[in-house]
Order: sequence, then C-alpha cells, then structure tokens
Amino acid sequence: MSQEAGRPGATPRTYGNWAKPRSPGVGPLGLVGSGVALLGTLIAAVLVPVNLLYALGMGALTGLVLVPLIPTRSGRTGWGEAIARLAWWRGRAKGQHVYEAGPLSPGARFRLPGLAAAIVAHEATDAAGQPFALLLHPSAGGTATAVLGIQPEGEALIDEADRDRMVATLGGWQAALGHEPGLIAAAIVIETAPDPGTRLAAELAARRSPDAPALSVAVLDDIAATYPRSAGLLRGWATLTWTRTPTTFGARKALQTTADELGRRVPALALALADTGAGAPAALTRGELARAVRAAFSPSEAAALDAGRAVEWEDCGPAGALEEPGLYHHDESTSITWAMVGAPRGAVGSSILTPLLAPHPALPVKRVTLLYRPINPASAARMVERDRRTTRFRAAAKRQAKAVDDVAVLAAEQQAIEEAHGAGLVRFGLLVTVTVPAGDPEAIAAAVAAVGGLAAQSRIELRRCWRWQPTAFLGALPLGLVLPLQTRIPPSLREAM
Repeated sequence: MSQEAGRPGATPRTYGNWAKPRSPGVGPLGLVGSGVALLGTLIAAVLVPVNLLYALGMGALTGLVLVPLIPTRSGRTGWGEAIARLAWWRGRAKGQHVYEAGPLSPGARFRLPGLAAAIVAHEATDAAGQPFALLLHPSAGGTATAVLGIQPEGEALIDEADRDRMVATLGGWQAALGHEPGLIAAAIVIETAPDPGTRLAAELAARRSPDAPALSVAVLDDIAATYPRSAGLLRGWATLTWTRTPTTFGARKALQTTADELGRRVPALALALADTGAGAPAALTRGELARAVRAAFSPSEAAALDAGRAVEWEDCGPAGALEEPGLYHHDESTSITWAMVGAPRGAVGSSILTPLLAPHPALPVKRVTLLYRPINPASAARMVERDRRTTRFRAAAKRQAKAVDDVAVLAAEQQAIEEAHGAGLVRFGLLVTVTVPAGDPEAIAAAVAAVGGLAAQSRIELRRCWRWQPTAFLGALPLGLVLPLQTRIPPSLREAM
C-alpha cells in the first residue's frame, strides 16, 4: 500500500502490507499439527468404549506431540529447535565445528568451508563480450549464479520524488524476476567497512593523463593522500540464482549451454537494476568475486586486495575457522550473524533501513543481505488465494476476533487484489553480519548492542543465528546460496508445519 508523494503538501508515500505465508490449520497449528491433532482425537475417541485408560493415554501422547509443533515468534517449532540442537552437538562431537585449510590440508588450498566448499567458479562471457563469474552449486540440486557489482548511491541529495521512483523501479525489478524462467532466488548485499585509503588513489592513477597540467596533478595527489583517511567504504553486490532445469538449460545441463543462456540474460537484468540507485551494475569476474569473498573472511587484507592483489577462487577461503553457538571465528576475525524474524509492522517510509545500512563506529565491517525468492505468476495466484482463505478461516474460528485478526484479513484481501492487478509476489528475508577483531570481548559486546539498537530504529526484529553461524555467514555473502534448498526437510513440509 502506498500514498502519493513528490509534490508540495503531499503526504509522504508509505509501504507495507507484507505478511508471512500461513499454513491452513486449527489455531496456532499448521497443516501437519492439525492432522496430528485430528488423528489423535479420532484414535482416542475409538478407544473410549474399549478402555478409558488407553484413551486418556492416547490424548496425553497427542498433547505431548502437539505442544512442540506450535511455532514460536521466530517461526521455528520446538521439534525444529530440538533437531537443530541435536545436529549441532552431533557435528561438534565429530569435529565439524573446526575447519583447517592450507598446505597441510587435502588439496593444499584455502578452499571455502561448509556449504560453499562444493561451489565451482567458471569464467563465462556475456552477450556484450564481457567476462563474468559463473558459480555452479552441485549440492543444491544443480543451480547457477551470476554476481553483479553495484555502487549504492545512498540517499544524500536525492529528493523524495526521485527516491519514490527508485523504490518503484526496484519493486518492478523484483516482480520481473518472477517471469524469468528458472530464476529461484536473488539477493542484494550492502557492506560498510573502513576505507583502506587505496581505492581512490588507484582510480585516479588509472585515469591520469600524461599531458595533465602540473597544478591538476598536484591537487589530485593531495586529494588521494588525504581524503580516503576519513571516508567510509560502501559497496554492494546483487546475486541471481537459477535452477538448472532441462527445460531451461538443456537435458544434460552442459556448462557451455548454461554459460550461453546466462550470458544473454545477465546484461538485461543488470541494466534494469541501474535505475534503482545501484549505480552502473556490472557482472563480476572470477577474480573480482574471489577478492570480495577473501576480504570478507580476512578484512585485514582488504587494502592489498583493493590494490589489485590476485586471488584464485580455490584460495579465497580462510586458513582456519571455529564455530561457537553464537560466534564464528575465521582467521583473525570474529563474525556474528542475525536473521530477521519479524518485518516492520505497519506502514513505513522508504528510508526505514537507513539506520541499519549506514556505517556505525562500533561495527568495523557490517554486511546487510536482503534475500529474495521470486514466485512465478501461476504460483503467486494460488498462494495469495490460499492465504486469503486461511486468514478468513482463522479469524472466523475465534469466538472474539481481535484487531490484529481484522488487520490480517484486510492485508490478505489487499494482497489478493494487487496480485490480480498484476503485482508480483516475492518472499524476502534479511541477514545482518558484523565482523570484529578476534579475541576482543568488548568489541563483540559493543557490536551486539549496536545491532540491537539499529534493528529497533529500523523496526525490524532480529534473532541471533544460534548454532548455525557459519551457514548464516556464507548465506550473507554474494555466493548465491539458497539456504532453504540446503535443508534435509523439504520446504513444502517445513511450511506445512
């Protein structure tokens, strides 16, 4: 929902009407929980004439199974939490929480750890003849990713009308992703870090003319020597991930077929993203992507990497990593990642994420990743209609409906109307990663407090990624990992719970 803006006296435009998908069910239970409750009730009713004690025991057993199926505010059930804890302790007992790479490791390389270890990076050429990195993910059933480098413009010196236009263009870009054959996920990564002081000097040196006047050369040298010292670095990436289905990439999923197909699509998607305030998006090469990933694992090497130090894809991982329940230690740094469990409630303005995206003195390196899963128009129509029926049923099932139930019904109705008029449907999430120097408890405590304050200013509810910090850290990098595809429980079954 939005309101008109951009002219004198107009009400500022607002945005909202997002909601979590609802599984049909009774009360707080989903479809699986409701099925268990119905089955348990029927068995107990059949046992009543036979043996009352057996019937009471069946009712108690059904209740014990149902209570952990009630989802918490974070969306995870008690059974899910128990399975996650068990898997973490099992992995820790096997030593999977420790990662070591380097000359003494298998392959003698510094490969990426965890879910990213299976990613293979190739160099392809797009329709314009420009090279770009093509990432293949065999572990996710076969997906391919291209990464675009973007230059966030920020909101300084941008009036309200231009800002609204950029937001509308980004919304159109997201809706168009649902029409891309085979595209299953996208992400926008915004990173803030201290400027190493070499980027501006390298750019000026590359553009310097040998015939430039001495005065101009002296002024530029002075700028290069003094300006970067107090500046912050803001950079970003956009990832696009396709599933390599036979209908899209051929029955054999050949590498060349995939490269040719993405080479035709990536330039058009990059051009469409340019009007959203992303600067001039361009696909990253294999070497550029390797340097960006290496800098995430070792921020102390950022200056050398920005200066052009070459890094092979097989060596962009950490030399060592250690996982703790709420921390991830890698090389000389420690990272903490949070996941969004609640979007801003009510209507918000276009600058709602500004506090979370802006540089912060207590957060040396901060990475905010917006995750998108576009839905094709056919599936979107079914989903909004299902959510509409489910919301109505849940509200009608209550003896005394609350205001929040009325709002949920209105939101579902509005969503169905907008989808019927051609609006796109996109699932979204958010990850926030902060990296501080290792062995500094005060820096960790300051980072936790700062992120909590920024999340409150942006009206976003964040939850620390307990017992899955390495996975969340990798998911927040521009690698194209689709985390729902990495779970052993099918997404459809998990949503029904």
